[in-house]
Amino acid sequence: MMADILNPDSILAAEFDYLSKAAFQANEDRAKVTTLYLLTVGSFLAATLSLEVDFVASQTVSVALAALFAILSVYATLTLLQLVRLRQAWHESIMALSQLKDYYLARFEDVAFKEAFAWSRETVPPKFKPWSISFLLALQVILLGAASLAAAVLFLGLALSGDSKAWMWIIAIFVALIYFFDLLAVYWWLLREEDKDQ
Repeated sequence: MMADILNPDSILAAEFDYLSKAAFQANEDRAKVTTLYLLTVGSFLAATLSLEVDFVASQTVSVALAALFAILSVYATLTLLQLVRLRQAWHESIMALSQLKDYYLARFEDVAFKEAFAWSRETVPPKFKPWSISFLLALQVILLGAASLAAAVLFLGLALSGDSKAWMWIIAIFVALIYFFDLLAVYWWLLREEDKDQ
């Protein structure tokens, strides 16, 4: 009686449906996370650009703007970590879907299922895939985070020196480049393919 209620094919179909929805949701969430970050940066940038030059030159305002842009660069790091986790979640869902497909391929060897599936466990795109949408969204966040950190350095320099100097721009660009390549390395490190033998 219980075997009639718990149909294995129904359970596997429900699992396949759940995993496909989870993969879709991870993609949707990546777009939402990035959009939220872009809106936040855009709002701060619009507010900053609307300030009068004399007002920005004030030491207190420059320190406040430096702090706000530094927070935006931290927010970029957190957003990037969310994008990494969502890419990992998508990949885990796709691998689990492929495992279910492998089960059916083994169970129904006489049916030509294999030709119907574009991806198998061996051909699923890697977690770190340059020029994928996921990578480009992460790159966008990293670039804006680096620009925010450069702005923070510039405003801090303006607060300390009272005037814009060439050395402040050099330091700001240097700090932004370090931040950019560090976050790019973090993105790659967290999404690298582990050794399958381990």
